[in-house]
Amino acid sequence: MGFSLHNLEMGISMYKSYLLLVLTLMLWSIPSESLALRSAMTGVNFDDVELTLLVPPAYYEQLYDRAIEAFAKAGLRPKREIDRTILQEGKGYILFIELWAKSIETCPGHYRYEQTAELQEWVYFDRIGERLLMSSPMGSDNSLVVTAKPDLTRLQRDLDDLLAVIIQHYRVVNMER
Repeated sequence: MGFSLHNLEMGISMYKSYLLLVLTLMLWSIPSESLALRSAMTGVNFDDVELTLLVPPAYYEQLYDRAIEAFAKAGLRPKREIDRTILQEGKGYILFIELWAKSIETCPGHYRYEQTAELQEWVYFDRIGERLLMSSPMGSDNSLVVTAKPDLTRLQRDLDDLLAVIIQHYRVVNMER
């Protein structure tokens, strides 16, 4: 049985699914008060969330629609854009998802592929008397891999994986007990 990139990717995908299951089980066992202190997603109203994707332009609409559909199935409704005043007042959020490949000049045919997701919000700090933009990682380990240029199928799979973790995390930290 030979080594192949496909087998490696399938193994990684299965490993991510396993980790999601373990994380979910761990989160269910933590009292909601403790978890609330650890999650930027606690109390977030998705009516006040702007979804921003950084993906290859050729696939943007397909991936954006896919993300909106996944959130809708979960009962969450992020917006394409929200009022900047609401953001700056600290009453809104930006969910930023990046699936981006950049060619490596010294290694033709290989790409630095970044998969990140973060929730951004303006937070007021009393000690300095102003709001600053804060980012909290959401459902990703800000992973960077070297790979062949990802195609639409790979991007869809990676987006689905990120969204599953984000949605599950949101549900766990915001569930009624």
